[in-house]
Amino acid sequence: MTLKELNPVIEIALKQIDFVERYRSLSDEYNEIKTPLNERLRYIDGEIIIESVENLGYTVGFNSKEKFFLQKTSELMTNIKRWLSLI
Repeated sequence: MTLKELNPVIEIALKQIDFVERYRSLSDEYNEIKTPLNERLRYIDGEIIIESVENLGYTVGFNSKEKFFLQKTSELMTNIKRWLSLI
């Protein structure tokens, strides 16, 4: 699969939600010329996020290829069950 190819199921879904136009609209609404500095999303270093999540007692990693953070589901479910048992 090349970068220009897209899974047909994903392509259909993106067309159904009018992804391209919605993206353009958001991009235009929040561009750096129109959006004041104090209202822009801030870049947060991944190490800060990992450290913060680990300080909460979770094991976390970062998938650099896909650009997202990973957390062990079983560990999360254990903690959710623990929190729910306290209610």
